[in-house]
Amino acid sequence: SLSSSFPITASAHPAKKNARPQDCTELFFEHKGARFEDGECDTFKLALCGIRRATDPDPDVKHFAGSKVLRDNLDPNRALEAFILEGPNKVTINCKVDSELEADRIINGFKLLFKAAKSQSQ
Repeated sequence: SLSSSFPITASAHPAKKNARPQDCTELFFEHKGARFEDGECDTFKLALCGIRRATDPDPDVKHFAGSKVLRDNLDPNRALEAFILEGPNKVTINCKVDSELEADRIINGFKLLFKAAKSQSQ
């Protein structure tokens, strides 16, 4: 399902204490300030993550956009409000926000985070 009965926050954090914000290397999920424990919402290395819009081609079914979850649950008129976080081992986390502007900001922010993490890991 696309919606959750409670808000989950995705956060990037440094792997070491006293690290600078630009040293963030991991992505984790939390609910009300505590780690959210779910196999698909594990902690991921940012360098191994990606993000794509719900309007981007589905890598598993090239002639469709988004993901199966989004296609089955999202009104196509709301596709610009949705995106997919991609983790290692084909983990996908489908997200929908309140507006196209909010989605655009989140997508661009994650793209910058992932790009910086990949360049730091090389």
